[in-house]
Amino acid sequence: MLFVTGRGTPIDRRIEYFHWDKALLRIGIVNGEDGVRLRPHSARHTADALFANAGVPERARLALMGHSDGAMDNVYLHADTEALLKASEGATGALRLPD
Repeated sequence: MLFVTGRGTPIDRRIEYFHWDKALLRIGIVNGEDGVRLRPHSARHTADALFANAGVPERARLALMGHSDGAMDNVYLHADTEALLKASEGATGALRLPD
């Protein structure tokens, strides 16, 4: 549970999604327009990836994400496009024949 009412009870999921979609619209994203529905939980994956790419140490990332060990963190981290491009460029360079 991430958000609660003033009385400490969980916010109804419909209210949560209403505000989530409204926030996405403010940044120019129409949720579900391309057939993919972003969920509030998607933001956790994005945040963890941004922390990792910014060089935030694993111990700090685990604390920020509320994870007790790196196993759960691995579920959240995905190889970003830039890292994949660097890896493929490195592999291409290694396979090049000398002139």
